[in-house]
Amino acid sequence: MKLIVELAIDSAPTIRAKLFRKLLECEGKIKTGGVMIALNCSRPTAIKEMEVLKILGICRIDQKSTGELGEPEKMLILNEDFNWFLSDECKTIRGIPLTIKQDTLADLF
Repeated sequence: MKLIVELAIDSAPTIRAKLFRKLLECEGKIKTGGVMIALNCSRPTAIKEMEVLKILGICRIDQKSTGELGEPEKMLILNEDFNWFLSDECKTIRGIPLTIKQDTLADLF
């Protein structure tokens, strides 16, 4: 089963798969700054990749942008249809410890 789940994630383009994995590590929510760090990219590139996941129906984006400087960061949130990837069952299949939460850079992710 692990191979099937990992193959499903990795069948996406590399950047998308990397962003999806980071989204799962962050319990289904990640801000623009977190995407920039995870993908080692600029803000416009991060926002573009966030929009791609939104268009594909994988996530939604909170904090609508007005295009003005200094506005709050956007938040990428996993759609409920994909919440199984956040479940203990999926984490067990993938070999991810259930007791350890990702707390690094909590204010960015």
